[in-house]
Amino acid sequence: MPATFKNAAVKVSVVIATYERADALRETLGSLIDQQYEDWEGIVVGDCCSPLTGEVVRSFGDPRFRYYRLPERCGEQSGPNSVGLAAARGRYVTFLNHDDLLFPDHFVRVVAAMPETGNGFVMSGAVTVIGASGTGVLGAPVIGILIRRPSFKAATPFLSDGLLEPSSSWLVDRQLAAAVGSWRPAAMLVRTPIQDWYLRAVRQGAQIIMLDQITTFYLADVSSVPSGLKLYQRSAEVNRAVFVWLRQVGADAARLEVSRQLELLRQSGKSPEPRGARHMARNAAANMAFPLFRRVGLDLGKLYLRARGHRKGVWLANVLRDRTGELLPPVRDLGELVADPERCRVF
Repeated sequence: MPATFKNAAVKVSVVIATYERADALRETLGSLIDQQYEDWEGIVVGDCCSPLTGEVVRSFGDPRFRYYRLPERCGEQSGPNSVGLAAARGRYVTFLNHDDLLFPDHFVRVVAAMPETGNGFVMSGAVTVIGASGTGVLGAPVIGILIRRPSFKAATPFLSDGLLEPSSSWLVDRQLAAAVGSWRPAAMLVRTPIQDWYLRAVRQGAQIIMLDQITTFYLADVSSVPSGLKLYQRSAEVNRAVFVWLRQVGADAARLEVSRQLELLRQSGKSPEPRGARHMARNAAANMAFPLFRRVGLDLGKLYLRARGHRKGVWLANVLRDRTGELLPPVRDLGELVADPERCRVF
């Protein structure tokens, strides 16, 4: 492992990869501003964004924010995340999605759980938000599913990346993150970039710590997308409503509301957690194959995905089609920007 970062300039570096979601980004950065734990820096990395993104970041007038803009479009967050990680100055690092919301006590809880070993990888609980019950202060979230729970094991996402999302709820010791290195482009992977980075962290000896508390709203599954529009063209009305509601009620009351809705889902027979024979079989296979990967790096999961027809870049091509309608861009060489992120810093 590289040298320790115990004497880092700040405690938490928050990397926010973004592309043309200025309306949603405003609420996400607002949830960062609202953190009870104030020793953080926000590194917003625009994926060749229009000037509006920088204007939103600048509008907060908070010197803890820095804004970087990539000169060429990468098409997904691996490029911005890599540049943001290289620009990080904190002891710990996290990757906040540009449309997620953090509970006000999120950093208080995940920082408190971080071990002093230099290889800590903390994950808090998260729930998907599929809508809001109203607007403004009436905008309590409508919960979809519980993504992670204390029964999560390091092997759980070996064959499926679903339980790794959102990276917004991660906190990674920067000593470990430096050993893992840059995120790999989706176009070069059979797995998703988030799954690839996590598994590389496991190979570097990550100590996975799962918290009981839910501290993150994952808004990627918001269903309010009118017919004919792409995901990134949808309104951020739900984000705004839930953000205002969260600010009004606070973290503890928000968790009570989430627990109430999850219990109602259980009682109605609509399980808020993944289950079923296929899910159980996948977990059993992961539990058998994962130890071999962890010890010697033999990735039977990748062979399994290829056997099922997964090909490099297919995931990204599908995601871009749904999000923006773009075609798969070429892989960008970000070596110079990773070596010197200040080359693309705007402010």
